[in-house]
Amino acid sequence: MFNTITVRPATSADVKAAICLIYLTMGRLADFLFGSDKSSKAQSVLAELFVREANRFSYQFVNVAEMSGRVVGLLLAYSGREIESLRFPMARQLLVVCGLPGMFRFLQRGLPLMGVKEAKAEEYFINSLAVLPSFQGQGIGTHLLNWGESKARTLGLGKCSLAVEIGNRQASSLYEHLGYRIVSTVEIEQLSRRIGYRGFHRMVKELH
Repeated sequence: MFNTITVRPATSADVKAAICLIYLTMGRLADFLFGSDKSSKAQSVLAELFVREANRFSYQFVNVAEMSGRVVGLLLAYSGREIESLRFPMARQLLVVCGLPGMFRFLQRGLPLMGVKEAKAEEYFINSLAVLPSFQGQGIGTHLLNWGESKARTLGLGKCSLAVEIGNRQASSLYEHLGYRIVSTVEIEQLSRRIGYRGFHRMVKELH
């Protein structure tokens, strides 16, 4: 008998499960930007952001997938227009969470990403889509992605977009199968040298 997948808005109480899932999609990039190269520190900072509002990792923009009452997947998404509006509120929160030295380190390390365009204003941007490894292969990710596309339509947005790390052929093939197409590739040489993060493919799907 198959378990039913239910999708609901996240709350701040979902922080533990949600950060585990968000971290799955970021890994070493999260360690480098938020954690002073430490996984535990990165997840702590992400958790502090998750329980707050008006930042790119806030529970406000997260929906979780549950099976038998357990959070097994996550979708973190917002319109491209919202990304810009969250820039300064998130900077203020990082200053509170990380302190001045941590904020300075974040800005210094994030410099290669400044000016990188992840999404256009008319797109619904999928920042993170994650499923617990032991629950993968059961259609949960596709279910969440379909939910996100429906949400985009209700917002009057005609496209969904996402970023797939260069070299992650398994993910890009899955998204291509679901109708997403690579429209540009952003290579980030400085991060490639520092942490092996080469950059990402920007993928877009036209919604009908």
